[in-house]
Amino acid sequence: MILAVALMSAQAVTASALPADDAEIVVTARRLSNRWSGQITTENNENTCKTIRSTGDDEFDTIGCTAMLKCWPEFFPRIETALKAEIATGRIKTRADMDKTNRRPPFRKMWVDMGKCIQPKIRDGIRAEIKRRKADGK
Repeated sequence: MILAVALMSAQAVTASALPADDAEIVVTARRLSNRWSGQITTENNENTCKTIRSTGDDEFDTIGCTAMLKCWPEFFPRIETALKAEIATGRIKTRADMDKTNRRPPFRKMWVDMGKCIQPKIRDGIRAEIKRRKADGK
């Protein structure tokens, strides 16, 4: 199964309302949300992620894939069950038709839930990377 997911890191707070370090994290997350997308592939019970659209920064691309891979095991069984139901009802013929279902319940809720899992992991990864770069003088 292949799933392409755009990085979702919308923030509810404004960067100016945060301490400087947190503001930098919010600004970076917003910048990345418009630039990065990745794809998870599950074959033979092994999950892999690759960047489809890069931010231009390998470390930040890795943060996106790492977050997706950490959340994927929680959502893969739900997605599989929903896909089987869509195929059984005839709404789609094969897994390859999954894109046709992405806006239909229950998929819409799963993508929102997956975003809620991914976002804090991305934020934590960005925070750690920014601190690392500051410590290295970059």
